[in-house]
Amino acid sequence: MSTDVDRSEVDPLLESCARAAMAAYSEALRTRPRAELAGSAGIGADGTPTYLLDVLVEAPVLDVAARAGVNVLSEEVGWIDRGSARTLVIDPLDGSANAVAGVPLSCFAAALAVDGIVTDALVFWLDGGRWWSAR
Repeated sequence: MSTDVDRSEVDPLLESCARAAMAAYSEALRTRPRAELAGSAGIGADGTPTYLLDVLVEAPVLDVAARAGVNVLSEEVGWIDRGSARTLVIDPLDGSANAVAGVPLSCFAAALAVDGIVTDALVFWLDGGRWWSAR
């Protein structure tokens, strides 16, 4: 990840999720043909098509969230209620169609809410390595 953001300004959970997404994204692009990554994996919770690449990138992010014990609201899997005051709102691969087409315009996007109030957000450009955060 680029260092154009002060890491002390980034919530550690969001950073861990972004790193998991980046590792999965890089691995998928390195080891699988684009046609396979563009294959349908069903319909996401938002009602739009889910690519295999979406699933491969989201899975390790969901693992990080599970270890942290936080709720999750995701474009792909929908709502996961763990009874936590903290909720991770994610689109692990925003710009999926671009990613599977080889257009370098996709990102990991997430926000962290505590008791329904967003406290932190992070966007990480998967192909460019830059990140932006807000607190």
